[in-house]
Amino acid sequence: MQNKLLLSLFLLGTVMLSACTKKHENPLSGLADKRIHSLNMYFYPSTIRMINVAEDESFYEATKDIKNLQFMSVNTLDTANFKAFEEWEEAQDFTNWEELLSASLMGSLATIYAPEGTDDIYFVKMKSEGTIYLAWAEGKVNLKELMNIAQNGIDLGPLNDYIGNIDKAEKRKAVREKARADMKKLEEADSLEQIN
Repeated sequence: MQNKLLLSLFLLGTVMLSACTKKHENPLSGLADKRIHSLNMYFYPSTIRMINVAEDESFYEATKDIKNLQFMSVNTLDTANFKAFEEWEEAQDFTNWEELLSASLMGSLATIYAPEGTDDIYFVKMKSEGTIYLAWAEGKVNLKELMNIAQNGIDLGPLNDYIGNIDKAEKRKAVREKARADMKKLEEADSLEQIN
């Protein structure tokens, strides 16, 4: 009887503690619903290991305890995408998050955030010319090894080529759309001049 009471109290305490713990939801899922991303990829332990084609020890050590990771890029050369991204960013509440790392890498500003008091949830934002890269990771990340990767780089094989081609295609598309819009404005101005 006493064991049943202790077990019941233990289970009740566990349920109450889990209810008190704040669950951090992945903010990128809401951004993915807006369909403004040029790339949206999900990684799990097996796929994270697969992209380490060079079998880089730093990469393995940095990522070995990640449970899942979402990576997204947003083309900010497109005005509609940029506006939608800014609206999404303003709606996020990162007030109880601490900045773990902020660094400038090859002309891009990268920042890593984590909720205060946790060491298993990370949000990464990297701004570069024309593109914003975002990542949400659940699980532990070895930040020391991550900095080693940032300094030395890593060969991700075909994934590097894939990401590079998408970024180039998105930038070319944005330039073409801007040129078309400028041409349309010029044609409209010419037609107004002919009417007058």
